[in-house]
Amino acid sequence: LLKGYGDPFLVTERVWQLLRQIRLAGVREIDGDLLIDDSYFDVGNYDPGAFDKQPLRAYNVAPNALLMNFKVVRYWFEPDHDSNAVNIMLDPELDNLRVVNRLALAPRSCRGYQRGIAITANDAVDEVTFSGKFPNRCKRYAMDRTALSHNQFVYGLFRVLWQQLGGTFDGDWKNVASEAIIDPDEKPIVSFDSLPLIDMIARVNKHSNNVMARQLVYTLSAELRGPPGTEDGGRQVIANWLAENGLESCQCAIENGAGLSRDSRISAAAMGELLRFAWRQPYMPEYLASMSIAGLDGTLSRRFKGTQLIGKAHLKTGSMDHVSAVAGFLQSRSGRRLVVVAMQNHKEVHRGPGREVQEALLRWLYDQ
Repeated sequence: LLKGYGDPFLVTERVWQLLRQIRLAGVREIDGDLLIDDSYFDVGNYDPGAFDKQPLRAYNVAPNALLMNFKVVRYWFEPDHDSNAVNIMLDPELDNLRVVNRLALAPRSCRGYQRGIAITANDAVDEVTFSGKFPNRCKRYAMDRTALSHNQFVYGLFRVLWQQLGGTFDGDWKNVASEAIIDPDEKPIVSFDSLPLIDMIARVNKHSNNVMARQLVYTLSAELRGPPGTEDGGRQVIANWLAENGLESCQCAIENGAGLSRDSRISAAAMGELLRFAWRQPYMPEYLASMSIAGLDGTLSRRFKGTQLIGKAHLKTGSMDHVSAVAGFLQSRSGRRLVVVAMQNHKEVHRGPGREVQEALLRWLYDQ
């Protein structure tokens, strides 16, 4: 039985560590089915394609109390010139996911949207199909896409890693409520803790990880209002926190806890107020360190090249179609720390103009 409590960063390497601890506890053979309990969160009906009709994109993954590897598979594509075909490799190698390869090679340079690859999924038969013309001048190309349901992904990843560790298991999986089948006083074979919160926040902020941010909202609800955690419950916890800290004037309209929303709202002035509040708190250094450093890492690793801004700002970026935003802290040439917020909503602003304006603003502020 696996029961999840919302760890947002249970990636393949950490699942391997979890299973290794089970092996070290003396378990070698597993009879019967893998029982999966993800009842700590109540996500309800979720349509991964509702936001932008891209249901296979990693940023559209639904939260889940037993989220593993963000429910994402990395597909690697390599040309096989001898057979005029394209080889496809999976990471992780889920043997319960069927891959249909209809790709062919085309004589052209390694360019183009998705390198000419089209992907379709048939959830009814746990199948994904690749078609199109792949450039023969590509050496290797990677594509991250979601696969299977949450429980099917957990089952597939568990099975392949367990067998790699030398364990035996040939059962299926079932979704269960663990309270109905086990004694509450019975201790688990293994308890596997998440990484510390500061590590989680850094991964959310530096890499703009939407599903991790959403996992934290559900966790706030479950821990402070009781399980199962819900989106509404998480929003209420945040609203209460704002009120307790005298920040009701921010009037934040939060939909899902991530930037992946057309309905979330906050003014630039209110965001600035939140950032000034954060600067005065005991955990300010940890919060500051969670943001991308200008020109060096995270979502800012490729920005501000050739300018004096490199290393001078800790910022969180945000981008959607027709939206571009940045907010955080800048150290000016004089050594003074400044709060900076820029939010732009305009047709095609995400295609470059937004970044250009933001860089001009930051350069001007740096010189003040």
